[in-house]
Amino acid sequence: MATQIKVLAAILAVAPSTAEIPIMMTVLAHKTARARPLLDTREPRVSLLLDQAQQQAVVMRDDAARSDLVAAHGYLLVVLRHLGDSPGPDGRARELFDV
Repeated sequence: MATQIKVLAAILAVAPSTAEIPIMMTVLAHKTARARPLLDTREPRVSLLLDQAQQQAVVMRDDAARSDLVAAHGYLLVVLRHLGDSPGPDGRARELFDV
C-alpha cells in the first residue's frame, strides 16, 4: 500500500492524464477498504486522506489528490514504524501495507 501510494503520487505529478490512474485509484480504494479496521484504530487520518484523494482524482483535481496521497503516505509510514516496534499479531498487518 505504501509503495502504491508513492507511485500514484509520482504519476499524478508527472503524467496526470495517464489512463491507468483511475484503475490504480480503484485498486488502492479496495486495499484501503481491507485495511480500514487497522488504519482506523492506529491512524484514522490515513483512511480519510486516501478517501479524499480518491474523490479528488475522480473530479480531476490532480494536485489535491497528490497532496492527500503524500500526506497519507507520511502517516502510513508512522503506523508502519509502530507496527515494526510491537511484537505480536501486528506483524501480519505489515503484509497488508506491503512496504
